[in-house]
Amino acid sequence: MSTLAQLRDRVEQALLDTTNAVFTANLIDECIRQVLDQYNTVSPLAKETVVVLPGDGREIAIDALTDLEKVTEVWWPYDSGATSETWPPNRVTGFRIYWDDARPVLFIDVLAGDQPQTDDEVRVWYVARHTINNTGRASSQ
Repeated sequence: MSTLAQLRDRVEQALLDTTNAVFTANLIDECIRQVLDQYNTVSPLAKETVVVLPGDGREIAIDALTDLEKVTEVWWPYDSGATSETWPPNRVTGFRIYWDDARPVLFIDVLAGDQPQTDDEVRVWYVARHTINNTGRASSQ
Protein backbone atom coordinates (compact mmCIF):
# COMPACT_ATOMS: atom_id res chain seq x y z
CA MET A 1 0.00 0.00 0.00
CA SER A 2 1.20 3.47 -0.82
CA THR A 3 0.32 6.80 0.66
CA LEU A 4 -0.13 9.94 -1.36
CA ALA A 5 3.24 11.21 -0.11
CA GLN A 6 5.00 7.99 -1.26
CA LEU A 7 3.39 8.19 -4.69
CA ARG A 8 4.23 11.89 -4.97
CA ASP A 9 7.89 11.09 -4.22
CA ARG A 10 7.92 8.44 -6.97
CA VAL A 11 6.37 10.86 -9.49
CA GLU A 12 8.87 13.58 -8.53
CA GLN A 13 11.72 11.12 -9.10
CA ALA A 14 10.28 10.03 -12.47
CA LEU A 15 9.97 13.69 -13.51
CA LEU A 16 13.51 14.43 -12.25
CA ASP A 17 12.00 17.19 -10.11
CA THR A 18 12.54 16.09 -6.49
CA THR A 19 12.82 19.72 -5.34
CA ASN A 20 9.53 20.71 -7.00
CA ALA A 21 11.28 23.36 -9.08
CA VAL A 22 8.95 22.73 -12.05
CA PHE A 23 5.91 20.91 -10.65
CA THR A 24 4.49 21.82 -7.25
CA ALA A 25 3.57 19.10 -4.78
CA ASN A 26 -0.07 20.27 -4.94
CA LEU A 27 -0.13 19.89 -8.74
CA ILE A 28 1.36 16.38 -8.54
CA ASP A 29 -1.15 15.42 -5.83
CA GLU A 30 -4.06 16.64 -7.96
CA CYS A 31 -2.75 14.71 -10.98
CA ILE A 32 -2.54 11.55 -8.86
CA ARG A 33 -6.15 12.10 -7.74
CA GLN A 34 -7.30 12.56 -11.34
CA VAL A 35 -5.51 9.39 -12.46
CA LEU A 36 -7.09 7.48 -9.58
CA ASP A 37 -10.53 8.75 -10.62
CA GLN A 38 -9.92 7.63 -14.21
CA TYR A 39 -8.66 4.24 -13.03
CA ASN A 40 -11.80 3.77 -10.93
CA THR A 41 -13.90 4.47 -14.00
CA VAL A 42 -12.29 1.74 -16.13
CA SER A 43 -11.36 -0.79 -13.44
CA PRO A 44 -13.42 -0.45 -10.24
CA LEU A 45 -12.66 -2.67 -7.28
CA ALA A 46 -15.02 -5.69 -7.20
CA LYS A 47 -15.89 -6.94 -3.71
CA GLU A 48 -18.22 -9.43 -2.05
CA THR A 49 -19.49 -9.79 1.49
CA VAL A 50 -22.21 -11.37 3.62
CA VAL A 51 -24.48 -9.04 5.58
CA VAL A 52 -26.28 -10.40 8.64
CA LEU A 53 -29.55 -8.56 9.04
CA PRO A 54 -30.14 -6.79 12.35
CA GLY A 55 -33.91 -6.66 11.84
CA ASP A 56 -36.85 -7.63 9.65
CA GLY A 57 -37.58 -5.80 6.43
CA ARG A 58 -36.73 -5.19 2.81
CA GLU A 59 -34.58 -2.15 3.58
CA ILE A 60 -31.06 -3.13 4.60
CA ALA A 61 -28.47 -0.58 5.72
CA ILE A 62 -25.19 -1.33 3.97
CA ASP A 63 -23.07 1.57 5.19
CA ALA A 64 -20.44 -0.93 6.36
CA LEU A 65 -19.53 -1.44 2.68
CA THR A 66 -16.73 1.11 2.44
CA ASP A 67 -16.23 3.18 -0.71
CA LEU A 68 -19.41 1.68 -2.21
CA GLU A 69 -20.18 2.76 -5.76
CA LYS A 70 -22.90 0.27 -6.71
CA VAL A 71 -24.27 -3.19 -5.93
CA THR A 72 -24.03 -5.67 -8.80
CA GLU A 73 -25.66 -8.81 -7.40
CA VAL A 74 -27.59 -9.97 -4.33
CA TRP A 75 -28.36 -13.48 -3.07
CA TRP A 76 -31.10 -13.97 -0.48
CA PRO A 77 -31.79 -16.14 1.32
CA TYR A 78 -28.19 -17.21 1.75
CA ASP A 79 -26.53 -19.55 4.25
CA SER A 80 -22.79 -19.00 4.68
CA GLY A 81 -22.60 -21.98 7.05
CA ALA A 82 -24.12 -24.49 4.61
CA THR A 83 -22.07 -27.63 4.06
CA SER A 84 -22.90 -27.68 0.36
CA GLU A 85 -23.52 -24.89 -2.08
CA THR A 86 -27.08 -24.12 -3.16
CA TRP A 87 -27.28 -24.13 -6.92
CA PRO A 88 -28.68 -22.29 -8.63
CA PRO A 89 -28.25 -19.50 -6.09
CA ASN A 90 -31.16 -17.49 -4.76
CA ARG A 91 -30.49 -14.42 -6.90
CA VAL A 92 -32.57 -11.38 -6.06
CA THR A 93 -33.81 -10.06 -9.38
CA GLY A 94 -35.34 -6.90 -7.98
CA PHE A 95 -33.08 -4.75 -5.83
CA ARG A 96 -31.96 -1.17 -5.80
CA ILE A 97 -29.79 1.15 -3.76
CA TYR A 98 -30.87 4.49 -2.39
CA TRP A 99 -29.07 6.91 -0.14
CA ASP A 100 -30.65 8.00 3.14
CA ASP A 101 -28.73 10.88 4.74
CA ALA A 102 -25.53 9.78 2.94
CA ARG A 103 -26.03 6.17 4.09
CA PRO A 104 -26.58 3.50 1.42
CA VAL A 105 -29.63 1.29 1.82
CA LEU A 106 -30.23 -1.91 -0.16
CA PHE A 107 -33.91 -2.36 -0.97
CA ILE A 108 -34.95 -5.90 -1.88
CA ASP A 109 -37.92 -5.48 -4.18
CA VAL A 110 -39.37 -8.98 -4.30
CA LEU A 111 -43.07 -8.79 -5.09
CA ALA A 112 -43.97 -12.31 -4.01
CA GLY A 113 -42.80 -14.23 -0.96
CA ASP A 114 -41.39 -13.39 2.41
CA GLN A 115 -39.30 -10.43 3.36
CA PRO A 116 -35.86 -10.77 4.99
CA GLN A 117 -35.93 -11.51 8.72
CA THR A 118 -33.62 -10.78 11.64
CA ASP A 119 -30.35 -12.76 11.41
CA ASP A 120 -30.95 -13.71 7.75
CA GLU A 121 -27.84 -13.52 5.63
CA VAL A 122 -27.64 -11.60 2.37
CA ARG A 123 -24.65 -12.12 0.08
CA VAL A 124 -23.77 -8.90 -1.73
CA TRP A 125 -21.44 -8.26 -4.66
CA TYR A 126 -20.52 -4.64 -5.10
CA VAL A 127 -18.15 -2.21 -6.74
CA ALA A 128 -16.00 0.07 -4.63
CA ARG A 129 -13.45 2.77 -5.32
CA HIS A 130 -9.73 2.15 -5.22
CA THR A 131 -8.24 4.64 -2.80
CA ILE A 132 -4.89 5.99 -1.71
CA ASN A 133 -4.12 6.96 1.87
CA ASN A 134 -4.24 10.70 2.54
CA THR A 135 -5.73 11.80 -0.79
CA GLY A 136 -8.59 13.41 1.08
CA ARG A 137 -11.13 11.11 -0.60
CA ALA A 138 -12.99 8.24 1.07
CA SER A 139 -11.04 5.66 3.07
CA SER A 140 -7.86 3.76 2.35
CA GLN A 141 -7.36 0.64 0.26
